[in-house]
Amino acid sequence: MRGRPAAFRGSGVTSRFIRGAAALLLCGAMIGAGCPASSQDAPGLRFLGAAEIATGTRFEGTEIGGLSGLAWRGGDAWLAISDDGADPRVYDFTLTLQEERLGAGSIRIDAVRRLTPAGGGRFKPPLDPEAIALGPGGWIYVADEGYTWKGHPSQVRIFNGDFASRGSLAPPPKIRPDGFRNDLGSRGVRRKFGFESIAITPDGRRLFTAVEQALLQDGPAVGPAIGSRTRLFSYDLESGAAGPEYAYPLAPVPGMLPLPLAQEAAGLVGLLALDNAGGFLALERSFTLSTGFSVRLFRVDTAGATDVSGDFVLPEDAIPVRKRELLDLANLGIELDNMEGMALGPELATGERLLLLVSDNNFRARQRTLFLAFGFLPDAEQRAALDPSEARAD
Repeated sequence: MRGRPAAFRGSGVTSRFIRGAAALLLCGAMIGAGCPASSQDAPGLRFLGAAEIATGTRFEGTEIGGLSGLAWRGGDAWLAISDDGADPRVYDFTLTLQEERLGAGSIRIDAVRRLTPAGGGRFKPPLDPEAIALGPGGWIYVADEGYTWKGHPSQVRIFNGDFASRGSLAPPPKIRPDGFRNDLGSRGVRRKFGFESIAITPDGRRLFTAVEQALLQDGPAVGPAIGSRTRLFSYDLESGAAGPEYAYPLAPVPGMLPLPLAQEAAGLVGLLALDNAGGFLALERSFTLSTGFSVRLFRVDTAGATDVSGDFVLPEDAIPVRKRELLDLANLGIELDNMEGMALGPELATGERLLLLVSDNNFRARQRTLFLAFGFLPDAEQRAALDPSEARAD
């Protein structure tokens, strides 16, 4: 650990190989065999395979599950954060590609570490950690979705290298609900649709996060024929001050029933900063009773978008971020799950960067923890900004 975050507010392990599921077939072959590029790839993306951890798999007295965020530590070392509110924890794992394919034996869980308050013990109220990012100086940032219906807002929490809490970034006042059960209120984060993503620019200067769905005052939730706008929030990590905010458009979700049950999994769930100038990868996920999970990857650019940080309600004429769909994961031809986490990893021999996605199985027997790997080719300027030699392994 080095120094102290300027944004400060407040005060030999047994390894285990987790084998990919033999029943999961890709193009008629086992997971590790890969598939023809023509059927599954998109411009700038090359599918490298899948692996899974079955629900109920245990490690060091814990059940591996609820993995909702990823971070690359350098080399073949990764972190995955579990959103188990009763026991928030991070898994260290090793990822090894076999002939540049993800498959059986590619994922090895190495250690598990708990997120703790500064004085030890357990968090009260509990956390709902949904994303993780490594910042300068070895500080670790976690998107805590919070329990808004209990009066605990979403926030970005700061941890040291031992995963002990060292404060948080002040939540924007506009995200705070105005009612105990905030869906009945008129402002703030919708229930279970708070901070779900986190991204730090390659230079380590700015952090971005987003609410999964529109704030109550900004418009309706996404529906079968209703689009919406959520917000990207930013912070200056040197000062901890809130920075610009941007409107992020969400399209309607065909097939979604106009019922709260069918809306519980729709929105923006992942962000990756590709450069220092507002370029991102964004992960959107929805679930409908009729079609199951839908997951799409987008390129996003904030250039030209209106800064709405001074607006309590999104103006109708606010210019949103620009989006371009890279891949509808339905085109992979595999059964998807509740994909939530993603991170960029090392550079591959092809010059691509490894892009890894993971699903949150919600600790449910009918779901599984699914890893998907891609070769991702940023543009020339982004490749320079994303120099993998700068990976933070503190």
